[in-house]
Amino acid sequence: MFPPELDSIGRELVARYQTWVEADVEGLKVPEFLSAEEQVRDFVFSLGLDLLEVFARVRQGQARANRRACSCGQVPSVHRTTTWRRQTIFGPLVVADPYVYCKVCHDTERPLHALLGTDR
Repeated sequence: MFPPELDSIGRELVARYQTWVEADVEGLKVPEFLSAEEQVRDFVFSLGLDLLEVFARVRQGQARANRRACSCGQVPSVHRTTTWRRQTIFGPLVVADPYVYCKVCHDTERPLHALLGTDR
């Protein structure tokens, strides 16, 4: 279920789509049901992938900004950022994954994994 705060966006989208289809009186933009189904699928998949990219990018920023202290009490620095690819139901998504390393105690962590709830 999508957050209730965003429900109005969906209703507005459906209303605008209805207006757009009604204006296509001759059926030139959407000639038949199969075409409508393909257009809706492509739009939903594109939107879904965009939303997941936003989610991953925001969580990546949070992982960088909210690093916790390691066992020696120091806040480790981001040593490097690698990328990995995840296949989602909407298509492939490339995730920037910060790798933190403490130069004092040599602890390592990938803080984004806990925020995403997934392994690479």
